[in-house]
Amino acid sequence: TFSRHTLGLVVTTASRIESRLTARAMELRYWLLESTIDKLSSNSSDGTILFDPRGHPIKANDVAQTILVRRGGPPDLSRIDRIRALSLDRKDSASLASELPCWMQPEWLHPVSHGGQRIGTLLVLPMAGSASRVAAPDRSAIGTTDEHEARAFASLMGNSTQLREAVAKAAQLAKSRVSILLTGETGVGKEEFAHGIHRASAAHSGPFVAVNCGGLSRELLLSELFGYAEGAFTGARRGGQCGKVEAANGGTLFLDEIGEMPLDLQPHLLRVLEQGEIYRLGENQPRKVDFRLLAATHRDLRKEVAEGRFRMDLFYRIVVTSIHIPCLRERPEDIRTLAEHFLECGVRKHGLGHHRLGSGVIEALEAYAWPGNVRELRNAVESMLLTSTSTMIESDSLPLDIRGEQRGDQATSERSAQCSKLHMTHVERGVIVDAIRTASGNLTTAAKLLGIAKSTLYLKLDRYGLRDEVSGLRERYPG
Repeated sequence: TFSRHTLGLVVTTASRIESRLTARAMELRYWLLESTIDKLSSNSSDGTILFDPRGHPIKANDVAQTILVRRGGPPDLSRIDRIRALSLDRKDSASLASELPCWMQPEWLHPVSHGGQRIGTLLVLPMAGSASRVAAPDRSAIGTTDEHEARAFASLMGNSTQLREAVAKAAQLAKSRVSILLTGETGVGKEEFAHGIHRASAAHSGPFVAVNCGGLSRELLLSELFGYAEGAFTGARRGGQCGKVEAANGGTLFLDEIGEMPLDLQPHLLRVLEQGEIYRLGENQPRKVDFRLLAATHRDLRKEVAEGRFRMDLFYRIVVTSIHIPCLRERPEDIRTLAEHFLECGVRKHGLGHHRLGSGVIEALEAYAWPGNVRELRNAVESMLLTSTSTMIESDSLPLDIRGEQRGDQATSERSAQCSKLHMTHVERGVIVDAIRTASGNLTTAAKLLGIAKSTLYLKLDRYGLRDEVSGLRERYPG
């Protein structure tokens, strides 16, 4: 039993700790408001909403209230529920987009820090009439009049036929619960498509859980997918760990790079898909799960099946239907739109003033092959923004890879022109020689055959060194 003195000491200590925590929270709230007061002023042209570290909205300016209504958001700040995705204890930033309300985009969020500690988040809402296609999605681009669907795929920018067809198919398939395989080169935006399908689906209020099957060892991937029980192995957490498959219950599980999944792990996934239940490592009790599966790969899975690297039964289980996402070089007309959007995002992210891409830069970006696709373009634009010494970004700020390809293309064109010129020279010389021979060395007749003046023929004889050949023909055909 505790003595009365000890109990009093514990109560006093707890009270002091509580007071210090309250004071610290008030101090951080003060710094949060102090550091964003300019953005929250009524004179700001941006709509801004300030969130505390737990994702609760605490203040907004008048412009934000107007923009919220235009974008289909809550009519006032009091109607905005806590946004858990903004909580500081979040680890999985990849799923941020799927956890945000449909009227909010990840690139509008800016963390606020003080003394090296993140103390909140500032949401900057662009005007609904701004140039950003993210702000005002084009419903016709996905062939829908449904605003929810349009906003679900708003982050997939571009007006090319290839992209519009892929997005339209994704919007249609989002209405069902079938498994979908997303195919395409690295960096084309397969996870963005997966987020869009989730947001447009009936399970949009459920979790979106992403796992990269190629980024982990076999052992880590096994525990990451299925979780483990307490004591399952050395170092296992007390109480065990929930796996990603279990965490996706009621929502969407996205398996990126599924073609990289080790062959001996594939039966485990197949059993989950067929039976709708999982077993944590070291546990004999099954757990029911219900989720929608989306998978992605840059590999040809049919070829992987034929060569024995991927199970045929799993292939047919996950590939009920598929969507091919076009690479960037197949839709060069979208490059300008994407580049300008990434530039705008970079300006906001780094707190810079207005920047523009020069016409030479746009031409170079449109001519480049983009092996890294949209991801490479985003990185290239951010690099140019940070290295440019002027608000007008010119060709000298282009990354070396893009400049190198420009020089290579130019050198190839110059070599091609030189070869063409040599070829034409050789052809013209041969035609002149044939005409002179046909005219038996008579230059007047030869000029008429060629359709040129006799004086012009003399110039070409000198250019091609044919004087001696003419003399020889005249000796052969005298008179």
